[in-house]
Parts: sequence; C-alpha cells; structure tokens
Amino acid sequence: MSAGVLLVIYCGLILLASLAGGWLPIFVHLTHRWMEIALSFVAGVILGVGLLHLLPHGFHELGSIDETMRWALGGFLLMFFRRAVLSFSPSWSTGRAGAYR
Repeated sequence: MSAGVLLVIYCGLILLASLAGGWLPIFVHLTHRWMEIALSFVAGVILGVGLLHLLPHGFHELGSIDETMRWALGGFLLMFFRRAVLSFSPSWSTGRAGAYR
C-alpha cells in the first residue's frame, strides 16, 4: 500500500476511536470511580507508549542502555512520588472517604 492510503486508513481509525470515546458516556453510566479507572488506564497507556518510543532515542544519545534506564526509571519514580506527596483530595480533609461517590 502507498503512504497516502495508509495515512487515510490511520486517520479514519483515529477518527472512529475518538468518536467511540466521546460517545461512551451516552451508553455507559460512568461513576466517579469508573472515570478514575478509565483515566488511569489511559494515562498508563500514554506513559507506556511515550516511554517505549523515547527509549531508543535516549540510548542513541547516551550510548549506554544502563544509563538510559537509570534516567527513565528515575523520571518515572520522580513522577510517582511527586503525585503521591503533592496530591490532595478535598475528601481527605473532611474525613469522609466516599465524599465524591
């Protein structure tokens, strides 16, 4: 297949996936908990794709897979601990665990 045909196919698939994601709340009742689960899944997919895409570039620049993985793991752990330490939910201050359900 030519590049133009592949481009049209991929753009069509992206359009269909976007429409399906936009129409999902019409057909499925999303509670706060399910929305958090869906957002966590999407964030994990984006983080995984971004990490797997950038690892070869980091290896090319640094020249060592060990150093590349140290930087990648360090960045991941920094993001994880930043979220764990600096995140705040209003329900924590009220003591009501299910305040947003």
